[in-house]
Amino acid sequence: MTHHLIVMDAASEYKFNSYGITHESRNVFHTTKSYAPTRLVVWSNVKRVNPDMGKQLGDTLETGDRRGNIVTDYSIRYTHGKFLDPQNEPTDEVTSILLSPESSAITSNGTNTGTVASGQVYAPGRLHDNDDATLIYPNGTVVGVVLHFPPHHNGHGYATITSGM
Repeated sequence: MTHHLIVMDAASEYKFNSYGITHESRNVFHTTKSYAPTRLVVWSNVKRVNPDMGKQLGDTLETGDRRGNIVTDYSIRYTHGKFLDPQNEPTDEVTSILLSPESSAITSNGTNTGTVASGQVYAPGRLHDNDDATLIYPNGTVVGVVLHFPPHHNGHGYATITSGM
């Protein structure tokens, strides 16, 4: 297990208003099983209220690709959680921290990933499953997290908060 220090920057107004992204890691990272630059992204879940919250067996679901399905013993899990996370899963958490691969950047002057001009400068090291990290936000808030990469992740993953916030 490796410890990482990750500087977080506020997301653009466009990303916040369009997607609910509040912060992004300043740098991108190499990860196991992925060649894409990967960035930590903090999402606000509060604008995505779970319309299926509190439904009972036999009720009709209203969320995304589940719309129109009847609540069964299997789908009852979709009725718990005040919000929907960026992956359309129910949660009571107001934020979600995801590890998101990005396309390699090519700028107008011909530089690409790894340069300041591309916006994708790699941090040293490589992120692994169960590594811990300290996130430092622009306002000085410090948050401890553990990084998780599910099997066959290809750079996608999430972080669970262990301290702060």
